Amino acid sequence: MSERVALISGGSGGIGREIALGLTKENIRVILLARNEDKLKKAVEELNGQSGKADYIVGDVCRIQDILEAIQEIRSKYGKLDILVNCAGGGPVGGIQKITDEEWMQNITTKQLGYIRFTREALPLLINSGKGNIINIIGVFGKQPSKDFVVGSVTNAALMAFTKAVADDVARYGIRVNAINPGATNTELWKETLKYLAVDSELSPEQINQNIADLSPLHRIAEAKDIANLALFLISDKAEFITGISINVDGGTYSGI
Repeated sequence: MSERVALISGGSGGIGREIALGLTKENIRVILLARNEDKLKKAVEELNGQSGKADYIVGDVCRIQDILEAIQEIRSKYGKLDILVNCAGGGPVGGIQKITDEEWMQNITTKQLGYIRFTREALPLLINSGKGNIINIIGVFGKQPSKDFVVGSVTNAALMAFTKAVADDVARYGIRVNAINPGATNTELWKETLKYLAVDSELSPEQINQNIADLSPLHRIAEAKDIANLALFLISDKAEFITGISINVDGGTYSGI
């Protein structure tokens, strides 16, 4: 069997980086895409140092030209793409009265349009794979909206609908499309989010983090590996009859059916 190839947007750190580590352990070649070349180089060096096969492409998911060039580079260099993981972007803290038009547009362009554009442009290669996989890293606010994360609530709900619609559309090509909805997850992005939450609170970032962890019956927030473990399962043949779903990874915090 020829080597499988995966592309991860937002792959230089956090959840994307952990998914990349898991994929390389499965002998899958991983291409990381992000804006910061220094972080990309460090991530690729670490992955290759652990007997992985990793490369990187510097690109901004807000720019359609960067997306087109990334897909063309993969086509020219590897001739195939089997797995697409959309993982770039995250919404700001704030409610409807706080978020500006510029913040709305920035986040919709980064995450919502970024996922849509990468999926559309990668489809020809994924179709040729005959057994392609798309994983969208979305977020629990799409199912349980939050007044303090209004951008994430709106964008994530849209991406859940996108996941189901595309899954139905591309199933005829043998492509499966699924979504993972992390709750609070121990990453650098979450640490920055805690700082913003603490600004309008009498609590410290650490106290806020613990309060959020205690909302879960398991009394902790997620680690990046918790999301990566599910991604690896959904990509594997063990999940070959699963498509069009979105699964929360939040330790049971969301109580809806």
